Amino acid sequence: MRGEAVPGSTVGSRHHETSALLWRPWPVHRLTDHLPSSGWWLSGGWAIAHTLGRPVRRHGDIDVSVLPNALVPTLTTLTIDQPYVAWEARRGHLTTLPTQTHELTERVDRLRSIWIQDPTTKAFVLQINIESGTPDSWVYRRDCRITTSWTSAIRDVRGVPTGSIATQLLWKSKSPRPFDDIDLAVALRGMGVETVSWLTDAVRLAHPTSPWVTRLTRIAEFYGQGF
Repeated sequence: MRGEAVPGSTVGSRHHETSALLWRPWPVHRLTDHLPSSGWWLSGGWAIAHTLGRPVRRHGDIDVSVLPNALVPTLTTLTIDQPYVAWEARRGHLTTLPTQTHELTERVDRLRSIWIQDPTTKAFVLQINIESGTPDSWVYRRDCRITTSWTSAIRDVRGVPTGSIATQLLWKSKSPRPFDDIDLAVALRGMGVETVSWLTDAVRLAHPTSPWVTRLTRIAEFYGQGF
């Protein structure tokens, strides 16, 4: 996924597993310079690192998440008010998105992941994930049985709206990669009993075959014994 710049025009469709792509992700502190004042939150591995207040590992990209009703305003800010290009990422392909509001609105329900590209450098600077929820509740998009209050799922961390560590680890638990295992190991050191219990129950329910189930269950049981 990472490497050299995408060659040629930023129009049409590309296979991003075979194209050589360059990522120069924005740092966390620049997100508020480029994004609307509300409607988004920092997600993925950077959300965990930002919450902990220290680097956990190297990051090849940076993610934010939005609810469907905030997607069009967010893309308008990036592609109309600013010169960036939006691509839909789906099943190994990148397809440019229109900038017209009505065309974007028609596609919102089908979109899941969007990459933002700097047209000058051809580098990708941001990934936008579309999640589920209401003004009061965060809902896990992969399994709507799993919810938590909005104030538990999204918190202000040093001026940046940030997804909670537990919700980010839940996303990672389906098919954890080596760097996801690093995020889990570091995050667990500072997680309280209630958070570990919620995450354990959520992973068991949504992803019962996850390799993290056994590890989380042992930790939850350890906490439950009062140690």
